[in-house]
Amino acid sequence: MELSPRSARILAYFVDYTVIAAPITIFALLLLGENWDMKFENRSFVIVWFSILIGIMMLFLFCKDIFGGASFGKRIFGIGIRGVTDDSTPNTGKLVLRNVPLLLLPIEAFLMIFSSDYSRIGDRITNTQVVKLQDRTWTKKLVISVPIIFVVMTSFVYGLQFSMSRTAAFEVAKEFTLSNEKIKEKVGEIRDVGKFPVANIAMNGGYGSANFLIDIAGDDWEGKSSVLMRKKPGGDWVVTGGNWGINPK
Repeated sequence: MELSPRSARILAYFVDYTVIAAPITIFALLLLGENWDMKFENRSFVIVWFSILIGIMMLFLFCKDIFGGASFGKRIFGIGIRGVTDDSTPNTGKLVLRNVPLLLLPIEAFLMIFSSDYSRIGDRITNTQVVKLQDRTWTKKLVISVPIIFVVMTSFVYGLQFSMSRTAAFEVAKEFTLSNEKIKEKVGEIRDVGKFPVANIAMNGGYGSANFLIDIAGDDWEGKSSVLMRKKPGGDWVVTGGNWGINPK
């Protein structure tokens, strides 16, 4: 059987990683519940949380090829895993074992890119190879993969923004925006505040910094409120600055 092109393997891995990592990250943030940013004051909690998150991701990566020797990404690009000697689909144990060396991703990537047969450590341990199963044009590959990646990444962005709206920092930023008299002078009575803020939250040893960009809808004007905040260990979020740009309806 013909070996898979190197480019198809790289792009298939990118698709797999995107489809696995994005939903798991958002799901993990949503599971933390309301005010999840306050939980990150505890360094032990952070270590445990990230360990579990990475562990779940790696489990999915290890098992991504167990159905017919082809992961989601490999199926899009028409490639799959087969034995070197008999061209048969390896058993589940081999398919999982083959992906364990992905823990050494830089080395695995180097070997796949520069070795003559594109084989990496996992291929050599399990005596497997990635072969072309279907002859698909690049146009068809892109038609299939691009919309899927777009949907996943769009969902990831909105999911991340939604998770930011469940933080204690957002509640402080929202309250600041709703009660700020200077904003009310320009927009009138505030009817609505966006539920999908653009935000950046950083926590380190109980200290925190946050920046929220929140949509505002008033009776007279519409615009965005930028709120800067700081936090000390054991304390609440405190607004340290902000500005807003107002756009006429």
